[in-house]
Amino acid sequence: MTDVRWRVNPTHRVRLTPWEDGYTAFHGASGDTHLLDPFTGQVLSCLLDHAMDLDELARALVDRPVAELASEEREALERALAALARAHLAEAEKLS
Repeated sequence: MTDVRWRVNPTHRVRLTPWEDGYTAFHGASGDTHLLDPFTGQVLSCLLDHAMDLDELARALVDRPVAELASEEREALERALAALARAHLAEAEKLS
């Protein structure tokens, strides 16, 4: 378990919709719509259910703990989370 969990802020009213070969994510608080690639959309879908740390996300997405991911898989997960954070669709919260 890590000391950071990723979550979608419930006040942002994020909605995720499949769109062509990816997803659209609507940020209700800002009114912005974002086009996401399929993997990033899957990551956001997991986080819409509940907050997760990297290990929980890896298990939900590829059924393996983060320690068993290939470096490319871990980098893809980190890129997806960074993209979601830049778009204010997800945020990291430190655990105490």
